[in-house]
Parts: sequence; C-alpha cells; structure tokens
Amino acid sequence: MKAHSEHTMESVQVLHELQRDWTRIGDEHPYLGTAGNARFNRDEYFESGLLEIKSVLSKASACGLEVARGKALDFACGMGRVTQALSRTFEEVHGLDISPSMIARAKAENVNPEKCCFRVCCDQSLSGFEPDFFDLIIAINVLQYIPPCQRICARIRSPPETRRSALFSDDRALIPKATLSRRDH
Repeated sequence: MKAHSEHTMESVQVLHELQRDWTRIGDEHPYLGTAGNARFNRDEYFESGLLEIKSVLSKASACGLEVARGKALDFACGMGRVTQALSRTFEEVHGLDISPSMIARAKAENVNPEKCCFRVCCDQSLSGFEPDFFDLIIAINVLQYIPPCQRICARIRSPPETRRSALFSDDRALIPKATLSRRDH
C-alpha cells in the first residue's frame, strides 16, 4: 500500500511540475509550445489544426477504422488548434489541457462555443466523463511528455462490447484503442 501511495504522490508532483512548465509556455511561447512553430500567425495556426485533423481522419479511414462523428476529446488541447478543427466535423468537442494559460487562450479564441468547450485538467482520472463517452480521443504530440499517461489511457479504454472509440497519439503513428473494431473484421 505504501508503494502505491508513494507512486501516486510522485505522479501528482510530476503533473504539478508539468502544469507549471506548460503554463509558463502558454504565457510566453504558445505557438511554439503547441505547434512547434513560433512564427505562426493566428490564421496559420488554426489552419494547421484543420490540416492535422484531415490527415488523422484520412489515415483512420485508410486503416479501416470507422469513427463516429458524435463526441471528441482533444487531450492536451493547448490553445484549441485541433479542438476547433474537430468541431467542424463532430457534434461536441471537449478540449482539456493541464495549463490554465493555454485554456484561457483557447476560450478567448473559441469561434464555435456551442460545440467546443475547454477546461483545465490536472489529474489522471478524466473525471466528469464516462469511460466510453467519446467517439474519438486525440492526443497529438503529447503522450511522450506525460509519465502517467498509461493510467490516463487505461481510464479511457472502452469495454469490449462497445468498441467505438479511437485514440491517436499523433498524425504519423495511429494507435487504435485496444478494443476498436475494424470494418474488415
């Protein structure tokens, strides 16, 4: 029991350190921190999100994955670049980020508030969402920065009988959820 408690405390400390660091990045270099390009202007930044989602959904289709267009989660959404792109295709989109400064920017830039909502999330539970709430969960270029990501991924896995969600870590390496069904089976 003590080892579990120490591991949990260590994870909480890591998450708070990540929150501090990403909040600073959100304050000082949001374009560089979220899209890897400090030279983006606002329009280019959000256009890059549209291109990224087009690529992800195209690759999912090419892999035979059917993604319903109901609810989507953009995990570690930053300023909402991908979240807003998802709102053009999905009925409801949630953007979560560890950084209050990134979420403040995402809310300020939200052009689709009836379909997009943003909130700070600094825990491993994704509280507030049922395990199979989302049709698509996307985390672009983020899981490598989060040591406790295995717990987060375990929390969002759907039961075998539902088989409807997908998790993508970035647009180059598609990682279907372990229980995802394919059209060809």
